[in-house]
Amino acid sequence: MPAWRTISLWMDQLDEPLIARPSLAQDLDVDVAIIGAGYTGLWTAYYLKQQAPNLNIVIIEAQTAGFGASGRNGGWLMGNLLGEDRLLAGLSPQQRRASFDLLHSIPDEVEVVLEREGIDCDYRKGGVLYCAARYPEQETSLRDYLKKLHAQGLTDDDYRWLSPEQLAQQIRIAKPYGGIFAPHVATIHPAKLVRGLARTVEGMGVKIYENSPVTHWQAGSLRTDNASVRSRWIVPAIEG
Repeated sequence: MPAWRTISLWMDQLDEPLIARPSLAQDLDVDVAIIGAGYTGLWTAYYLKQQAPNLNIVIIEAQTAGFGASGRNGGWLMGNLLGEDRLLAGLSPQQRRASFDLLHSIPDEVEVVLEREGIDCDYRKGGVLYCAARYPEQETSLRDYLKKLHAQGLTDDDYRWLSPEQLAQQIRIAKPYGGIFAPHVATIHPAKLVRGLARTVEGMGVKIYENSPVTHWQAGSLRTDNASVRSRWIVPAIEG
């Protein structure tokens, strides 16, 4: 068995044996086949089961749940989307505001699921600070960034400026010029979350096969070295 516990501090801190689930050993015919047991694959399975409990869903994982970035990231749960300013630029102000509200609700939605499913991953929603310090150019740059955020329809409830005195109440840094505070960020224990999600979807009837690298997939089917899966939908949740 690979030394999965050594891949990150988070995995090493798990209070559970990292025993592999069975590999895929026989051909299957299912409704949904998900490649990858990380956050993307597990959340997809979770919400599909929430919407359609009768779906026959399997997850095919090359290593173990959380082996990839889901088990070794920085532990930030952010209510944002990379490139959101570009992606939302063509919307009306009302649509853009609704989209921002949906994105900002991500940490709160996760908290609801954690409480409902009994997943303990050290969740704490404390927000985030973007700080300007040491060089006055940092304050200029950060204030310009805040203006761009507000120009998109965001308000002080989403991103607000902190004076050096207000910033000092949150964090002590050398030569502070101020900073931006945003409330839509939480911290988590990544490995506890991904492993907890895996157990949760298994309890909902999703089968997870580990140590089963997918060697080929196309519309309607995928293959491993030992078996094939026919599926109405294939979800490649495999990062890059």
